Amino acid sequence: MYGNKQIKIGTCANMYYLRADQRHLVRAILPHNVDPSGPYAEALRFRFPFPDEDGIAPGAFEDYDRGVRVNIRAHDLGEPCPGMTDIVQQKPLGGLYVVVCRCTVCGTRWREETWRDAMPIVNAMMIEARRYKANGEHTASAFQGECAIRVLSGYKEGSANVPGRMRLVELAAKPWCEKHKTFGHTCAANEPPANDSTPEPPKVEIPTDPRAITITEVRDRDHTRFGKTYPGSLLERTTVKLLPNKWVAIRKEAVTDDSTRMIKDPDTGRDATNPNPTVRDVVRVFRLGDAAEVHSYNLVFTGHVRGITAKTVTCVEYEGSAQPRTYRMSLYDFVQKNWDFDQDAAEKRNANWSD
Repeated sequence: MYGNKQIKIGTCANMYYLRADQRHLVRAILPHNVDPSGPYAEALRFRFPFPDEDGIAPGAFEDYDRGVRVNIRAHDLGEPCPGMTDIVQQKPLGGLYVVVCRCTVCGTRWREETWRDAMPIVNAMMIEARRYKANGEHTASAFQGECAIRVLSGYKEGSANVPGRMRLVELAAKPWCEKHKTFGHTCAANEPPANDSTPEPPKVEIPTDPRAITITEVRDRDHTRFGKTYPGSLLERTTVKLLPNKWVAIRKEAVTDDSTRMIKDPDTGRDATNPNPTVRDVVRVFRLGDAAEVHSYNLVFTGHVRGITAKTVTCVEYEGSAQPRTYRMSLYDFVQKNWDFDQDAAEKRNANWSD
């Protein structure tokens, strides 16, 4: 009940029409309704307090499952999801109101349990706020900045180290450090930053052999539909060099995430795709016996390379077991799965997912 009016505040654990700061305004019609202020409140997820919805009464929100896009991939937050990130809800947890996020592709939801876990989201939103401000879009800039502040505000009761509103605004005014993914960190030019002992990954060299085969177009099989043949998909910016049954090397010019964001077209003043994206050179070399990805969903499944030809790569999963599985992948499938394969990262992802 809200006042003397019966309202709908959500479905099951999702309080689609009630923000956490509105819990005290409603009362449950027991025993058939959940009490948002009762002992089971930590099992609920409340609507995120979007700034442009301040003043809307409980039960009166229109977009019931609204989310605000954050320019950061779910995978970069440690989640095995393929899409970008939306912030959608807040969840009571140990006296805090932690942010709940959603994958834009599969819809999976997860929570960031500490304010440090939530900082990549806050940083990404503050970057967007600065971009909007630079383009003269002050309303959008204020909205993004306030959303970032409200994400952190949910963690304020748990730690005095959580940056407050003024501190966050102060940080956002400072230069952005790409290496540390945060504001206000200054790094000496061409020198490793202080207290950063992470070594640079070793440079991978492609083997040289006059017998090696170079493939400049890695293309999927053509397919026919209703009598019409369509060409297979092409892996752009990708080159493969291989020596049959010895090794296969993949070189790809990968476009960085930061450079794919929309920019202002100087002629029209409208958002446009960056015509000069930043690329990084990624090289992977696989020899007979090396581990490689064979398939993945939530977990990454790997096998050992046992055969290499100009058209296929053969891997064996569960090798040495009673039921080994052999995957004879086309060169296109193998490259698509393994151009950025990292065995340590795959094992870490599997361990996190299995916890």
